[in-house]
Amino acid sequence: MTAARGERNPWQILGVLTIGLFMTLLDLTVVNIAFPSIITDLGATLDEGLWTFSAYTLAFATLLIVGGRLGDWFGPRRVYLAGLALFVAASMVCGVADDATVLIAARAVQGLGGALVAPQLLPVTAAVFPPSKWGAAFGVSAALSGLAILAGPTLGGLIVTYLSWRWIFYINLPLGLLTLFLVARIVPDLRPGRRRSFGLGSTALLIAGLGAFSFALIEGERLEWSPLVWTLLAVGVLLAALFALVQRRGQNGSALVPFALFRSRNFATMSGVIAITGFGMLGTFLPLTIYLQSILHMSPLRAGLTIAAMPLTSTLVAGGVGKLADRYGGRNFLVGGLLLFTTGVVLLAAVSTPDATTWRLIGPLALVGLGTGMVFAPLFAVAFADLDPQLSGAASGVINTAQELGGLIATAVVGAILQARLVAGMRHWVDQQALALPEAGRERFRAAFDPLTSGAVDVTTSGPAAIPKGTDPDQVRATMSAFADAFVTAMRESYAAPAAVLLLGVVVALFSRRTPVLVASATPAAGPPGDRPHEPHERTAMPEQHTAASGAGTTIIGLYQVQKGKEDQVREAIARHWPVLARHGLVTGAPAKIYQGEWGEGTYFLEIATWTSDEALHSAFSIPEITAIWQEIKDLTVDRNGRDGVEYPAVTRLPAFDSITPEPYDGPVATGVAIHQIRPDKLEAMRELLAREWNVLLAEGFIPRHRPQAYLGKDKHGPFSISIVDWYEPSGPGKAFMNEAVNGLWREVQANTTGRAGRPASEYLWAEEITLDKGTAR
Repeated sequence: MTAARGERNPWQILGVLTIGLFMTLLDLTVVNIAFPSIITDLGATLDEGLWTFSAYTLAFATLLIVGGRLGDWFGPRRVYLAGLALFVAASMVCGVADDATVLIAARAVQGLGGALVAPQLLPVTAAVFPPSKWGAAFGVSAALSGLAILAGPTLGGLIVTYLSWRWIFYINLPLGLLTLFLVARIVPDLRPGRRRSFGLGSTALLIAGLGAFSFALIEGERLEWSPLVWTLLAVGVLLAALFALVQRRGQNGSALVPFALFRSRNFATMSGVIAITGFGMLGTFLPLTIYLQSILHMSPLRAGLTIAAMPLTSTLVAGGVGKLADRYGGRNFLVGGLLLFTTGVVLLAAVSTPDATTWRLIGPLALVGLGTGMVFAPLFAVAFADLDPQLSGAASGVINTAQELGGLIATAVVGAILQARLVAGMRHWVDQQALALPEAGRERFRAAFDPLTSGAVDVTTSGPAAIPKGTDPDQVRATMSAFADAFVTAMRESYAAPAAVLLLGVVVALFSRRTPVLVASATPAAGPPGDRPHEPHERTAMPEQHTAASGAGTTIIGLYQVQKGKEDQVREAIARHWPVLARHGLVTGAPAKIYQGEWGEGTYFLEIATWTSDEALHSAFSIPEITAIWQEIKDLTVDRNGRDGVEYPAVTRLPAFDSITPEPYDGPVATGVAIHQIRPDKLEAMRELLAREWNVLLAEGFIPRHRPQAYLGKDKHGPFSISIVDWYEPSGPGKAFMNEAVNGLWREVQANTTGRAGRPASEYLWAEEITLDKGTAR
């Protein structure tokens, strides 16, 4: 893994992987704008057209978590390649399909391929990027993912106008083959090797439940809401409940959905918000794309450019909103964004008439884009604010699945309302027209228009397809006008669903904990301290620093980076040299505080010793017994990350920490060691900041008042500090990262530190204290 990181540009790897992800997410919405052209060309009904959306979304949404598990087993690159190959092959079948059934089946296979591709981005990115760049890397992929979903209709409009709807699928062939080649050539073949249960039984329950529920909603009007429809609805709900029960019994590490995720209030509420946002987006797109082409008779290109006001606005505001949310808190922007989204949908319904112009629609569409931009910018940061970092992988799969399921349900619900109200409107108009005819001809007239008043209405780019042949031209125009009026009315009524659901989202968002959203690229990524080195900066000249401890000799920190497999030998050597130092009267408080922990791929030891005087320290080098042990330790160490295998800098304990009175605490702790290379002109600022940071961590409830230590010193690279702090739990730093007060201090730390010679400005490590007893360490 380390070799792969060193040999390949991680941004190049991310760029290649993002092409495939962009393709799979684009196909969630790119078909929307081609919807009228597809059903016209294939002679499909409205409900068959709806299944071209639902089949893809259903397979994609329900198999995302399984795709992630497959990546864990076979390696993310292998699964990505297999999924992309399947996606490209299914795209070709979609392009040549001459029947709605074939197209729907191929779209389902496309969704399966997409579900194998999408989850692999997270583990590969985490492996090839250093943790200090995770925020920037994930931010780029999230922005492109959102753009793909929102830009689908615009790109689809361009393709349909200048080529045909089939090229929406054909274009995946050259892009997919190029991506397959690049991924095989550039992306490292990581093999996590964690064999886990796929939960195929649970997945089957989920797919069957959602499939039955969606089928019932989409086909309900055509089947006249018969007992079969209600039975399918009940079966869908029952299977979903059974899925939840099976998952509850499998909460031993093999569950598809770890319920521990939902003990985090922010994650639970944001999962609801993202599902609601997905519902709002797809619920708005579906009637709109039909309306623009079938009612306003726009070309696909003009329709796509009209819709472009939405993604363009969203993309433009997202970056600025992220920075503002960092300062003022993410929850406020989430609530504001959902309210603006709702307002945009309501205004869009109000201005939609049979003769609306593009300019009348752009304002509400831009307002919808403003709302979505304000929602997506802070949403993920708020979701992960108080989440155990060890659950981040599962959390990513769950929250992305929630968004896709929201869109799936929107397609079914809004499609059912649109179809039902359109049929009711046309039936009312036909009945009114029939009253003007002699009674003997009324039933025949109604029968002639039966395709417009039965369960499924055929919609083409020019309006209804089922006007009886030979109908008088005046009657045709009247029918077209009536159809436009009925569709607009149905569209307005169907928009009540996303508007109501988005308002519910406002309520859900208000239940989240107030937490600021942070710019990940400017601060350390959430996670254990050892995973968060800062970016290196240029070092300036530094002044000499006095290192003698006030009135009590000299404190020295021994920092050893140990060769792999030599840990026990170093521990034993450290234990042997302390009795010798004490016997010669060179140190006070023997034995010293000694810590051991993992540093990168190896082990380190940290030894804190207070010598009786500077002279005692120097005289130790003239005692062969001591120097022999020190040489033995040095021979067992290795240089790493710009550091010598052995370092013995002199330090001064911070007076502020001497004044802290520790309190007994017998509970479990996770000891964190923070090493900062300080900018020479920021030494005094850092001295004050370290003490203030400890007090804030204590006040915010992340650490006990237990054994605080902080030291300032100077090595060959300049001034530095070492802090040793006990946390209540290993997940504490990840949670503290999202705390407004703590994060403000960590930003100041970053401004006060710098790196040099390959050493990061800051290093955060875990450690355990070692007890020395009679010449041995345990």
